Amino acid sequence: DAVRGTGPGAGGDPLRDLADGLLDGLAEVARLEARTAALKVQLAADYARAARFLAPPAGSVRDRAVQEMALVAEVACVLTVSERTAGALLSEARALTTALPLTWAALRAGTISWQHARILVEETSGLDSAGAASLEGHFLDPAAPGAARGCAAVLGGECSLLDNAVGDHRDLLVCGMSCLCLNRVAWATSSLFSQSN
Repeated sequence: DAVRGTGPGAGGDPLRDLADGLLDGLAEVARLEARTAALKVQLAADYARAARFLAPPAGSVRDRAVQEMALVAEVACVLTVSERTAGALLSEARALTTALPLTWAALRAGTISWQHARILVEETSGLDSAGAASLEGHFLDPAAPGAARGCAAVLGGECSLLDNAVGDHRDLLVCGMSCLCLNRVAWATSSLFSQSN
């Protein structure tokens, strides 16, 4: 609407209306990319489960390793990526679809990016289920105790917190990667401080 000059800001500043419309379009593309990534994750996770059911029982650790290598190679071939990248996708898909329900739901809804989802997978990989749920809730559940507030930004090499600049701390697509990264540091620091008291 803003691009066509029929939106709420129409008539005031056509160039500003155009710029706002273009930003809205980019935000929608980002949400679409997140939902597309979620579809890829779902397909990868489902394929891995199906392939494991189809494979004959592995008689040894070596046989199991060969089956896993074949599974990764198939995904790598279909996606035209390296086996390392395919292996990472399969691992992340398993974590998202089985252990991180809030992250998985946010990715499917397009409210976080694939990069944000991968960071949460990485940061929860060494935690037990309660720790993973706590970290996930900190960023994605506004009702969680100690939930992240506002949005972090890196400006000129310095860190500062913007006072809820985007209206909703879960809108990480607008904030950029610094929001999750700096909040992650704050969460870890506050956890260490709580444990020491």
